[in-house]
Amino acid sequence: AVVSTQSTGEQWADMASVTVARNAKELCGELLAKFQKSMPWTFFRGEKSLETVPVTLKKHGVTCRCVTVYSVIARNDIRSVLAAALESSWDFLVFFSPSGVEYTAKTLRHAEASLLQTVFVAFGPSTEIAVRIEFEDRGVVVCESPTPEGLVSALESARESG
Repeated sequence: AVVSTQSTGEQWADMASVTVARNAKELCGELLAKFQKSMPWTFFRGEKSLETVPVTLKKHGVTCRCVTVYSVIARNDIRSVLAAALESSWDFLVFFSPSGVEYTAKTLRHAEASLLQTVFVAFGPSTEIAVRIEFEDRGVVVCESPTPEGLVSALESARESG
């Protein structure tokens, strides 16, 4: 998520630090603590973005303009690509977005018997919800933070418990 404010640039002096958050609500908390709330903010997002950022900012009195800058579309050949990939066995299947779950679910359900030993991993809480909706009886491991380190930790935990 990229959120910007209209300003002269002075308030951006401390932007050299990077803010890492586990989810959009936590990110909003960090941003609200660091930056002026009196100026309008712009949230650049994808067409399937949840309303967490604009709703949270509005609750804190921040005017937030949402601008959709990208859309997510499935590959035309997604079924054949997945079918070819599923000819091998996999320890893990990592989903990085709800859209990824949505676009692969039908093909994966057809191959579910070959995925019985495969651990499903969700990169974050929104993706976890999508996995649980599409694959009701399936356990899912969720990254504690949506970072490479969070993913490695989730994979290591799943391997140790599996």
